[in-house]
This record gives sequence, structure tokens and C-alpha cells, in this order.
Amino acid sequence: ALRACVASLLGLSSETVPHFVREAGSEYWHALQQHAHAHGMAVLKQPLVDNRLPHATTAGVLCILRGVSPRGEHGHVVLAAVAADGLSFRMVHDPHPGAAFLKPPYTWAAFYTPLFPPAAVAPTCSSSHEPLPAEAASLFNRLQPLLAGAGFDLMAPMLAGWYDDEEHIAPLPKEHKLGCPPGSLLRPPAYTRVPDGLECAVHA
Repeated sequence: ALRACVASLLGLSSETVPHFVREAGSEYWHALQQHAHAHGMAVLKQPLVDNRLPHATTAGVLCILRGVSPRGEHGHVVLAAVAADGLSFRMVHDPHPGAAFLKPPYTWAAFYTPLFPPAAVAPTCSSSHEPLPAEAASLFNRLQPLLAGAGFDLMAPMLAGWYDDEEHIAPLPKEHKLGCPPGSLLRPPAYTRVPDGLECAVHA
């Protein structure tokens, strides 16, 4: 179902989309991110509260919605869109032939976002800083394969406020903060490879 939802959302043939869960198992989310990156996008998983988004967003935005299958108590995903209230969902496409969609509770919604949307390419972090040039997006796109080749292949989006307001960071002096507006979208790379011999050393 996840494969079919991704294909529908991105307008791809299902034959060109991997079987994320079957091929990657418990690492399916990492595989999903890698596939999104190959298409110039990232996937942001938003946990839901009482079957709704915790904060309102634009109505009509497509997402992958996870809930309970109507054919049992196992999980299932469908293609959905944010409803007119900006918080709840309307069902769009169920990959299962029964087209019965989901039963509550809905647990998360996954949104696709460009790796470098225009608003994030040229942020002004303070009045004393010049915006990044528009060419930065092209530079970042050229650097991404090099970063991935070096092991920095997980680049999940985050808002500056998520970091600055974290309970361990919030009490620290401003030198430890990002210094950007809370709504600035960041793309921090993360190193995901275990160096050779490290696992053996840990368990030795």
C-alpha cells in the first residue's frame, strides 16, 4: 500500500517505485527518504493528535495517511488530502481493491516537501545578515550526492524553532541557538553509516 500511495502522490508508475517495507523491512522509512531525495524531495512524518494535525496547514495538500485497516487490526496507509479546516483529512485513494480506506485511530501523516523550497533558499536569519543568494539551491543540489557518498545521506527537514525550543536547548545562552526565525526550514545532514570495526569494538 505504501508503494502505491507514493506512486499516486508523485505521479509515478508503481513499477518504478520500490517495495519499501518488503525490501527494507524496519528500515523502510530510510528507504522512503532516499527515494524521495532521488526526486528532489524529502518526507516529513507528522504524528497526529485525536486523528488530526496538531497545527493547521493548507487545505488540499496531499499526504500519506496511516491508520487501521478496515479488514483487521493491522496498519494501513492511503492517499489523503488536508480537509477544508486545515486539520482533518478527506480520503482520496485507497490502494486496496476494497476501497474501504481506514478506521481510526489515524497515527501519522507523511508530507512530501521540496528539498530546497524557495522560501528556504534565501532565509534572512537576522537584520544584520544578507539573504543567501538564489544560487545556493543549485549549490546544495550539487553537494547532496557528494554528502551522500560520504555517508551524510539522511537530510530530514526541520524548523529552526524545533531545535531552539527543545527542552535541553531552550535554557542555553543564545550562542547555542540557531539564530534564525522559528519558521525557517533547515536541511541538516546526518551521518548514518557505522564505521568498520565500531560495532565489534562496542560489543567487545
